[in-house]
Amino acid sequence: MSYAEKVVAVGVEPVQAIGDADSYITDDPGVAGADFVIIPITKGTPRVSTAGFFALDDMVVRSSTNAYAIIGKTTEWAPGSDDGALLSHQITYATYVGLKRIMAPSPGPDTPAAEFARELMQRITGDHAIEALLVRTDADQASWRRWRRVRDMCGHSRALEIALVLAGGDDDVDRWRPEPVKLVIVPSAMFVLNDAGHPVLRRSDQRIVRELTDIGAAVAVQHEGDAGRHVSYLRYLSRPTDRDTAALYSDAYRDVLQVPLQPLMDHLESDTYATFEADLPKYDAYETAIAKALLGSSSSSSSKEAPLVVVAGAGRGPLVARVLAAAARAERPVRVVALEKNPGAMVELQRRNQLEWRGAVELVFGDMRSHEPAEMADILVSELLGSFGDNELAPECMDAAVRRLLRPAGVCIPCSYAAYLAPLSSSVLHARAAQYSQAHGLETPYVVNLHAARRLAASERMWQFDHHVQHPEPMQFARQKTVEFAVDGPAVVHGFAGYFDAVLYADVRLSIRPEDHTADMHSWFPMFFPLTVPLNVEHGEGVRASVWRRCAGRRVWYEWVAETRAAASIVHNVNGHQYWIGQ
Repeated sequence: MSYAEKVVAVGVEPVQAIGDADSYITDDPGVAGADFVIIPITKGTPRVSTAGFFALDDMVVRSSTNAYAIIGKTTEWAPGSDDGALLSHQITYATYVGLKRIMAPSPGPDTPAAEFARELMQRITGDHAIEALLVRTDADQASWRRWRRVRDMCGHSRALEIALVLAGGDDDVDRWRPEPVKLVIVPSAMFVLNDAGHPVLRRSDQRIVRELTDIGAAVAVQHEGDAGRHVSYLRYLSRPTDRDTAALYSDAYRDVLQVPLQPLMDHLESDTYATFEADLPKYDAYETAIAKALLGSSSSSSSKEAPLVVVAGAGRGPLVARVLAAAARAERPVRVVALEKNPGAMVELQRRNQLEWRGAVELVFGDMRSHEPAEMADILVSELLGSFGDNELAPECMDAAVRRLLRPAGVCIPCSYAAYLAPLSSSVLHARAAQYSQAHGLETPYVVNLHAARRLAASERMWQFDHHVQHPEPMQFARQKTVEFAVDGPAVVHGFAGYFDAVLYADVRLSIRPEDHTADMHSWFPMFFPLTVPLNVEHGEGVRASVWRRCAGRRVWYEWVAETRAAASIVHNVNGHQYWIGQ
């Protein structure tokens, strides 16, 4: 199934009492069309025999016949009671019949968090632990605070998921977006009738449901009687939208952690190049920048010949093609050199030069940091930018290339780029990073298409690298910056998002910052710098982040630490012990 074909599961939670699950699912017309039902496992407070099993008459779920379509609700739990044993029996039975999901009772305002968390931990740890347990909760801020406390006590376990019950209008969805919301329950009271007499949601509630189903949650209507029209409407509301191919490709990588590329250590594969080349807005911007540089007075060659343009790190040739297009657009003749160190990509460059460029391009196999040119370039073009600007070693490569390949008054594209940071809340990403603890873990930055996440403050600039002026001495590549963010609390900081913006030439820019993201550009996903232990931030508090870009020998790495008024993280990745970029 392709991403575009994925659909949201739609279910029903009946308000009326259900005597037998199989009969209800098979015979009741009110559930027709639903993908699943949310029903109690047992009736009321059932009896458990001394041998440890339930009586048949006390059961709602009596067989495994329709287990694939049932989310089973356990009995409400009262602190200090013996309900823990009953809860254990219900979960054991639900596991036996193979229920799709099990829903734990909701922690109320008077529920001791410690006792509730202990009960949950008993179900999700040990020899007979269940893989996933839905915790039912309302969508208001007070419920979020209770959930946050319980989640902290449960060690941010990936086994705990959320069944979020909406109330309409005032639901604080932004606070729930970073949480593991797997089910959204919409009470029938939230629906109104439209002019045709059909049940629909108000626009604000439509937006909430769409946002939550868009991060992977199923949706169910809480209803008495025939819920068929409500199910049909929710299915229509949560249908996939039509998007262009590049956007669909990006969507397929939502919240998928990827270790950043190492283009200097590893030769990129053809498929990786193809992915980058599909991002037309990026190359449109490069073409515009090159055309403007060709028209600018600083780009005129010192000789009577046409300006020499060197594409450093040419890959399979997308920038070479854009140089030729820019020259035609500017009505300026050019000489083009494509410099590339990947032997596989050189084969593709030869093919394109023969079939498309008619031999107009000089192909050179070599590294921009060490190549000795016969002639200095008037314009140097490269696309070494990473998600954090410098994480693919653009500064080290570009500084060497500018010194070796570009004449003193020449133009470097890009001429500058800056790294930015913002605090991020995402229990989903944090859990996934923790899952990789043996291989990479919570002291490794990742590239990720942020989706089930909440940015807690505007991004702040960390540092900048410039290549528009040739410095007399080699550039200093190490950097350090401490920034403070005023967080919209209460919130949980799971890490930091890293972005970049770049000036290609004059007023032509590229950016992946949320504040000014280049429209429809998909080449770069943000960086994610996780924290080993999330930090809680209350209203009126802030968070301070310190980040270092460190260099030693042929290695470059980042170190980072976070602080609040009450707590601090460890300094992550000290001396690059977990992650580094090789030159």
